[in-house]
Amino acid sequence: MYDLIIIGAGPIGLMLANLLSDSKLKILIVEKKEKPDQNSKAIGITPPSLNLLKKLNLVDVFIDNGVRVNSVIVHGTKKVLGTVTFNSIKSDYKFILSIPQVITEILLENNLGKFDNITLLREYEVNDINISNDGVEVGIKDYKNITSHFKAEFVCACDGGKSTIREVLKIPFKGAKYHDTFLMADFKDQTDFGDDAHLFFTQKGPVESFPLPAGKRRWIVDTPKYLKDPPLNFLENRVLDRAGVDLKDSVKLSQNPFGVQHYINTEYYHKRVIFCGDSAHIMSPIGGQGMNTGFADAEFAAAVIKKLILKTNKKNYFELYKKYRQKAAKTAIKRAWLSMRIGTMKGAVLSAIRNFMVIYLLKFFKKMVPMYFSMLTIPYGTFEKVKKKNRSLFE
Repeated sequence: MYDLIIIGAGPIGLMLANLLSDSKLKILIVEKKEKPDQNSKAIGITPPSLNLLKKLNLVDVFIDNGVRVNSVIVHGTKKVLGTVTFNSIKSDYKFILSIPQVITEILLENNLGKFDNITLLREYEVNDINISNDGVEVGIKDYKNITSHFKAEFVCACDGGKSTIREVLKIPFKGAKYHDTFLMADFKDQTDFGDDAHLFFTQKGPVESFPLPAGKRRWIVDTPKYLKDPPLNFLENRVLDRAGVDLKDSVKLSQNPFGVQHYINTEYYHKRVIFCGDSAHIMSPIGGQGMNTGFADAEFAAAVIKKLILKTNKKNYFELYKKYRQKAAKTAIKRAWLSMRIGTMKGAVLSAIRNFMVIYLLKFFKKMVPMYFSMLTIPYGTFEKVKKKNRSLFE
């Protein structure tokens, strides 16, 4: 019997377990993969998430393994439109930390090794779940196809956009795919861009470029359709044509196509099951808001689970979780969509309008734009903001 079973050992499930590590709750984490996914995924950790890592005494090791992005240089077709700098934001961390998701998962998982109240099972997959008045029974199949049953007071589904738990419980996941598709690749960095991110807004389309640790850099371009097998040097040719950067002699380390979509659960909990991260919401990765929204889910869920298990009162904490985290996710989805729409404008007229807007915003809203992109202006974006509004419930 466990207090909590967490389904999924991605960044959100691991963050939730870390946030509950000092609670002495007996926690089981179930993950179907043998090891963290090595493919290129999320790379940006925003200041609110860095504050969570500070509470866990992990922020220094994360910063040591990442790159501090202090500035984003925005280019037009022929000139620099302006620069977004984070040195004025209201946070102890005046930067976005660029760190590959695989490193994030490894660091979070390694930290769990300090706690004997947390067990992680890899290569185990959920195939059944039954909820009763006094707990949840979860059927878990191992790599030998043998099913065992585990019981807990509560379950947290952190099992991603294709959540098995959400499907088994038939929770509606409303949204759609965008028509936009992209291609990203990581290279050994041979530019002189240093630790700055660079965005190129041109008439032919966008190019995004972000620094990575260990002397690497990520490049992203749009594609006319989903390119499972891109033509030779497709990304390199677009980067050269639009940004004037020649990557053909740079060492390419990985390349992945991706589409974008937006979905959100109609319910953020079902009886004794709560949803976090991509199992609750999916948004465009442009702007890097998805994983950080999931981290904020984990922060709130950790506080809710402690209250429910300790039974300090009979308030419906799940309903509070749904109210505030759903609101935050809807805001992040809209912002991610807007960033993508602005960046992908093409043609002489639309591109000129977009670039004029960018110049205006960067000139007259120098302090607001960095706060926006560092996710410090999401309504009730952190548990601390909600706690201030509902202080009597969480003291």
